[in-house]
Amino acid sequence: MALCFIGFIFFAFSYLNVTVSDMFQDRVAKFESDLLLTFQSKHIVIDTLGRESVLLKYLNVGFNTAELIVSKNYHSYTLVRESRLMTGLFKEIQMHLTAATS
Repeated sequence: MALCFIGFIFFAFSYLNVTVSDMFQDRVAKFESDLLLTFQSKHIVIDTLGRESVLLKYLNVGFNTAELIVSKNYHSYTLVRESRLMTGLFKEIQMHLTAATS
């Protein structure tokens, strides 16, 4: 009877050892695939955010350049406009002065 019990223990241990080992290998494989999937999705998100950041940086530089060009052109336009206004006023005053003196 003791010999049967020892045989049963060795049989159960060898059978359960393979089953437990297979179960651990399956769980490890699933854990590894989940971990790799998580890292891959985080990498994709970080890569996308980085590309958007670079795009926004270049877009910001472009807008700043456009703003600078428009600002300089507007400043030049207002100077020309003021100059024409002053010339027109000067001519108008000169005309009135020559009309008043004659």
